[in-house]
Amino acid sequence: MKKDSKGAKVGNDKLSQDSVESRAQNESKAKCSLTKKKRLNVESDCEPKKKKLKKEISAKEDSLKTTKTKTEKFPVEVKNVSNFVTSSFLDELESDDFENLESEALSKMNRNINENLKDDNDVVPSFGFSKILTTEEEKSDDQEKDDQVAGKEKVDDCVSNLIEKTPFLKVDCSTDFQQKLDELVVSPKPVSSAGPIVVYDENKTRPKRKIVLSDFLRSPYVQRPVVIKASRTKLENEISEFVFSATLTHSDIVFKTKEGENVARHSFESLCPGIEVHLNVISAWSRQLNYQETFKKKESPTRLFCSPDMLLPSHYDKGVKNEDRFFHFESKMISILSAEDLNSIIGIDLVFIPIVCGEHYYLMCFNMKTHTVEVIDSIKSPKKNYKTWPQKMRIAFVDFLISIGHKEWEEFKSATIDYVDMPWKTQKNFIDCGIFLMRHMETYFGDLKKWKSELSEEKNQNDELKDLRCKYVAKLLTSDINLQNASIVQEMKNFLKMNDDSRMILRETGVARIKYNLKVNVDAQDKEDN
Repeated sequence: MKKDSKGAKVGNDKLSQDSVESRAQNESKAKCSLTKKKRLNVESDCEPKKKKLKKEISAKEDSLKTTKTKTEKFPVEVKNVSNFVTSSFLDELESDDFENLESEALSKMNRNINENLKDDNDVVPSFGFSKILTTEEEKSDDQEKDDQVAGKEKVDDCVSNLIEKTPFLKVDCSTDFQQKLDELVVSPKPVSSAGPIVVYDENKTRPKRKIVLSDFLRSPYVQRPVVIKASRTKLENEISEFVFSATLTHSDIVFKTKEGENVARHSFESLCPGIEVHLNVISAWSRQLNYQETFKKKESPTRLFCSPDMLLPSHYDKGVKNEDRFFHFESKMISILSAEDLNSIIGIDLVFIPIVCGEHYYLMCFNMKTHTVEVIDSIKSPKKNYKTWPQKMRIAFVDFLISIGHKEWEEFKSATIDYVDMPWKTQKNFIDCGIFLMRHMETYFGDLKKWKSELSEEKNQNDELKDLRCKYVAKLLTSDINLQNASIVQEMKNFLKMNDDSRMILRETGVARIKYNLKVNVDAQDKEDN
């Protein structure tokens, strides 16, 4: 009995175990079938969403193509880099590259949407396309038409988000680029607003830029004034011998500048000892000194040397009006400033004006720093001998300062004229006043206490003045500003090929020929004036 009871108990346990296993299998099959049904239901629900999404994507593609056509109308000139596509990028970006970037962005959006649908989750996809998705069921045909209109607006918003997140597509579509392009290229400005029309002249050369020398060329070792005590060079002796022999035509032009100043041979022959210096030599000397100012040291005062015809002798007559003097003075000053590449005398420290009174020369100096007017003369003479010539020259100078708006014209108008006294003044030498004038212009820098002219007293001046004549004629004819300097040197070499006896005879008779040439020139000038 025990055995049977145990066997029955064991059999019951097996039956209960089999029933549990079968029940578990049935439950798992039911769950699987339920899961399949649920998946099928989910897929059926997603089908209309996919169809609608495809429509939305096709609409977006059309919108992107429209945006692409707008970029083709961009102007070449882009004013704001943060809001406009640069012209260099548009040139480098080809159509194939643009389409590749566009297809890549679309494929990425499609992948994000599919992943979101599989997860059955409305997580926001990239570029904000979650606004297109909807959890509602299928709608009627009328509602779909309304939704299509609303969907296009949503697609535009999505495209805007795409452009915002893609820097190279960021543009300001609200700007009328075609209108701007028409304003820049198509519609030219009228002549009245564009200014005067400049006609190009092929024969006209560009203005030469004013050359400013470096500090090295302004070295204190660059010697500007002629040194009296120094021995004459070989060139100075040969040039002076050739010129003072007066062997060639006296009317030949031997000094010529790029500004158009021409001086004949007989004028330089007047530098021969014992002859009064010709007026044209003083003019050439002023040009030379202005040229030498480019080599001055920075701490030296800036000087301007005028020509001796700033006022003509007829301008000093009583009946001449100040206006007539001013007009002549102004024209001469403008000519000098133009020749020296200066716009005005503002910034000039010393203005030198040679005055020719009959056959006598003296110098007037206008000191722009101290507002003083000085008369520098080599002859000791009372003030009454100058008459009113210095006063009339000062009036013309003051009128010129007023015309250019110089603020210090009143100081010169009320300034007294100082007649400078120097230890080398003479009482009997009336021939060398031109040489004295040239020396005063060359060595005076506005400070009487520091003035070093190297001239001795009258009794010891003969050799010094002869030395200056030889050095001055060589310096002028061989100057860099003289366009005829090479021809002068060649003429000198031809002269030196003569034997010594012939050259000695020419030197001894040269003074007579020079005086005759000067007289012929004066007579010819008088005929022209009459």
